[in-house]
Amino acid sequence: MIIKLDKQKCYFIMLLLLMCVVQLTASVSMGVISIALTVLPILWNLNNPSKLLFLQILYLFQFQFYVSYLSFPLGISFICDIINLFLLFNIFKDSKLLQWKFRNINLKTIIFIWVLFFLIGIFSNFLYDLNISLIVWSLRNYIRFIIFFISCCLYIDKYSVNLGEYLIKLFYWFNIFFTSFQYFVLSKSGDFLGGIFGNDLGISNTYLHILLILILILSVVNYVSDNSSLVILTSYIVSTLYVAALSELKIIFVELPIIIILTLLFKRLGIKLLLKIISITCIVVVALAISIPILYELFPMFDNFFKLEKLFGYSTGSYSTSSDFGRLSSIVQIISTIFYGDVWQTLFGIGLGEAEISKIPIFSSSFYYNYEYTHYYMFTLSYVFIENGFIGLFLFMFMPIYLALKMIFERETSKYALLLIVLSISLFMLLLYNNTMRSEIYYLYLFVLSWGVAINRGNGGSCENNKKLCL
Repeated sequence: MIIKLDKQKCYFIMLLLLMCVVQLTASVSMGVISIALTVLPILWNLNNPSKLLFLQILYLFQFQFYVSYLSFPLGISFICDIINLFLLFNIFKDSKLLQWKFRNINLKTIIFIWVLFFLIGIFSNFLYDLNISLIVWSLRNYIRFIIFFISCCLYIDKYSVNLGEYLIKLFYWFNIFFTSFQYFVLSKSGDFLGGIFGNDLGISNTYLHILLILILILSVVNYVSDNSSLVILTSYIVSTLYVAALSELKIIFVELPIIIILTLLFKRLGIKLLLKIISITCIVVVALAISIPILYELFPMFDNFFKLEKLFGYSTGSYSTSSDFGRLSSIVQIISTIFYGDVWQTLFGIGLGEAEISKIPIFSSSFYYNYEYTHYYMFTLSYVFIENGFIGLFLFMFMPIYLALKMIFERETSKYALLLIVLSISLFMLLLYNNTMRSEIYYLYLFVLSWGVAINRGNGGSCENNKKLCL
């Protein structure tokens, strides 16, 4: 297969090669050059939302690596906020675009639900302990993702989608090198093995995890939709499990069969699909049979981890200490130990921002200092439920529910409709697993999630004559 390299692809590869040089030499000057080569185009394209969105994803793939590996200030992540401000300006300027039809998906409905979420949360904050600074910080933490997702739906086209898939796969394959180098040469492993995202504690559970889950979903959907071969699918499954084993991402071994089941569940059954089901099943069984013993060998403490009783205990038990909330048991624990059965707080929480945590002291709540020992902030589920209760939790998850149901009821089985369904439902796994939906890497997930909406835009939403890009 011949891959034609245009200017954009060469630009991506150049930035990745600079990251490789930094990984091998720890050169600060090279790191500064690499970041500058992304930031300068961002500044040049502040009034070009389609390019700005793409550059934000490109920046997202780089900044955490330099924060981790070269100790760049974490504040460079706020460049994403600056981008969002200009994206918001463009949305207001082009507000008529919200009238476009995205099949039967109405972006105004999504925006309305989010506004309702914020109004209820702010009202609860007034009742609990009015704190304007916490409300403002919390609004920032939520609205940035809404602005980004709406902008993706409005401004990216078919060419951007194809180039975006190319970019994600390109960085994924380079990540194999980074992961291997860090494990075998730098002796990094487990929570400290973040591959292309660096070696800070917990990076593998958030940033790296999102990259792996997106690759799995894209590769399975592409294969089922006749956009890739069995050999390509196998290469992605095997390499993903390899990275997951080295970085102790046990969740990937659970998510893989779930992703496959979801993808096949919403695809029309036929002889061809049956053959694909058989082939995928064989590959996954063999891959898991080989990789799980490797995981046990690398991390003996997880021996027999994938037995049902251990999985259940892991999901419901405490996260790291006896006082921690569990992933699946956190709601019950919050109602009994924090809300003390109060009906209002169970329904509406303690208010938007009242459980906030930040490295900036003014944006850390008193609730955090009182209940830090529960590690509630480790999971999006417990975080959102404490602040917004059951009502707020439903409103928070309305968007993926809405998007998935729209595609399911339409009986659409194209690649991008299937991708939208699987990604929307998979968000519930992220809700339970960790706090990814509150961190910068969530931009990447929303970028891919938006493809199924943008591709069906009322104005055609595409440059159909652009060639399909594969890697």
